[in-house]
Amino acid sequence: LRVSILSIAMAVNLYFMFAYIYHTINDVLLIHFEKSDMSTAASHNIMSRKLVQVVVWGVWLIITLAIFHVSNTWLVVISGGLSTGIGFASKDILENIYYGISLMAGRVKIGDWIECDGTRGKVSSISYTSTMIDTVDGSVIAFQNSQLFTKNYKNMTKNHGYELDTLEVGVAYGSDLTFVKKILHDAVMQLDCIYRKRGVKIVVKSLGDNSVNLTVSVWVSVLTHYADDGEVLECIYNTLNKNNIEIPFPQQDIHLRDVPEKLEGQQQKA
Repeated sequence: LRVSILSIAMAVNLYFMFAYIYHTINDVLLIHFEKSDMSTAASHNIMSRKLVQVVVWGVWLIITLAIFHVSNTWLVVISGGLSTGIGFASKDILENIYYGISLMAGRVKIGDWIECDGTRGKVSSISYTSTMIDTVDGSVIAFQNSQLFTKNYKNMTKNHGYELDTLEVGVAYGSDLTFVKKILHDAVMQLDCIYRKRGVKIVVKSLGDNSVNLTVSVWVSVLTHYADDGEVLECIYNTLNKNNIEIPFPQQDIHLRDVPEKLEGQQQKA
């Protein structure tokens, strides 16, 4: 290792030069991705910036080591001795980096709605180690990239942005099921919140204790999932009431057995 004022000055000058190169390339990439497809531009921009960062500063480090005449033999000995320990210690980090690159390559992009481990939200950022999700309840959750693969996440907007919801409703025994299914189908199909191209499917689910249970399957937008469910249920309720179709509520019949004569006598004396 040879250190001199000249070598330090050269390393500092190279640092500022490579910093200028790094920021210039990032600006060029930003202009390029602004003109491309916005659905994938954010993820590709992040991946490109990370790659440029590794390449630019890696080259600066190699040149700096050469300026200070750092012995290659010394580097080989140190790296060989630490490689095993560093490999085991950084296993999870390297795994998250690999999965992060896979995610940024197109599996998930910023703005997608995903569901992982029972948590639903919008992807706000993707890095090499974790993915940030803005959940529907207003909180922010960071998932390690490996978790999204091991827990089989669902990308809700990758395909067409709609999901299938199955809503249940019960009608009284004796109701004309053909008529009930027809009026519900016609009413729900008029709603703007559903995906009409997929249609509405209504079938009998079960014969319950108090009602004939039907399921209404509709496709609604992932972004307005909860509000759309409420609108569909309200439509079902109003349609059944308008056509005088009874929606029974749970009830039980109580049968009183004859009171024994002995008990009647005691009650009379009292």
